[in-house]
Amino acid sequence: MVNQSDRYYGLDALRAFAMCLGVVLHAMTLYIFSDNPNHHSPLLSFLFLWILAWRMPVFFILVGFFAALAIQKWGHSRFLADRMLRIGLTFVIFLLMYQEWNAVGMNLLDWELNHLWFLAYLLLFYPIAILARPIPINKNWLWLWLVVGVLLAIMGKEVVFFNRHSQTLRLDLWNLAYAFYFIFLGWALYALRSLMHKLKPWAWSYTIASLILTYIIMWLGGKVDYVQFSFVSLLLNSLHLLVIFLAMAGLSGLALRNLSIFNPVIHKFVEWSYPVYVLHFVFIESVFGLIVIETWAIGPILGTILVSGKAFVASVVCYYLFIKFTPFSWLFNGVRKSWWKWPFRNQAV
Repeated sequence: MVNQSDRYYGLDALRAFAMCLGVVLHAMTLYIFSDNPNHHSPLLSFLFLWILAWRMPVFFILVGFFAALAIQKWGHSRFLADRMLRIGLTFVIFLLMYQEWNAVGMNLLDWELNHLWFLAYLLLFYPIAILARPIPINKNWLWLWLVVGVLLAIMGKEVVFFNRHSQTLRLDLWNLAYAFYFIFLGWALYALRSLMHKLKPWAWSYTIASLILTYIIMWLGGKVDYVQFSFVSLLLNSLHLLVIFLAMAGLSGLALRNLSIFNPVIHKFVEWSYPVYVLHFVFIESVFGLIVIETWAIGPILGTILVSGKAFVASVVCYYLFIKFTPFSWLFNGVRKSWWKWPFRNQAV
C-alpha cells in the first residue's frame, strides 16, 4: 500500500519542465526551419536535437509513473474520472478551438492534432492501465522491457524516431507503440521506485553523457540517408535510445536530489505547466513571433528566449484571466484543487 505522505516533488517538477520545453521547441522551429541562413545556429540546432531526443519519452515515462501512483492511491474509478475530465474533456474542447483557428474541414479523422497529439495517446493508455494494474512487476520484467526498447530502436529508420507521432486523428499503430513503450516503462519504474533514488549520486554524469551522445548523433546524422536501412541508421537509433535512458537517469536524479521538499515557486510552476502548454501555440504562431525573427537583429538564441518567454507569460496571463477562477480550472487542476468548486463544493473530486 502506498504511503499517503509519499510525494515526488522533483519528478513532478521534471514532468512540468518537460512539458514547458515544448514551448521552447516550438519557438526554436521558427529559426531551425527558416530559409534564411542568418537564422541558423549550430548551438540552437544542438539544443533542439538534445531536447527533442529525450523530452517526450521522459514525459511519457513520468506519465506512467504517476498513473501507477494515482491508481494505487485513489483507486480505478476516481483515477479514470480525474483523467477523463483533465485529459479527455480538455482534449475535446481545445481540439475544437484549434480546428476553428486552422479552418480545417469537417472530416473528423483529418483534424489536425497540433501540439495536443499526446493527449489522444494518453486517452488510449489510461483504460489499458486499468487492465494492466494486476500484472506483477519485478527487476526481470524491467530488463525484458529494456530489451524490447532495443528491438524497437533497431526497427526505426530515422533519427529521433521515438518522437514520431500522428498529425491527425488517423492514429498510427507504430507511433502508439513507441509512446506506450515509455509509458509502461514508467509504470514499471513506479513498482521499482526504490531504484530511482540510486540515480542521484551519478545524475550529472548521466546528463553530461546524454549531451555528448547527442553531439555524436548530430555528427553522424550528416553521414546517413535516413530512408535507407543501414548500419549507421541502426547505430543512430540505438544511440538515441541510450540518450533517452541517460537523460531520464540524469534529470530525474537531479530532480530527486534537489527538489525533495515542497517549494512554493516550483509548485506554482507545476500548476502553470499544463495550461501554458495547451495555450501557448497560438502565441508562438502569432504575428509577434514572425516580427521577432524577421525584423529584430538579435540572433536565434536570444530570439528563441524572447519568443518562448513571451508565449509563456501570455499563456500564464490568460490562465489567470480566463481559467484559474472559473470552471475551466477543472480541466487543468481537477475540481478538488480548483478555486471554483460549485456545484461540487462538498465533494473531493
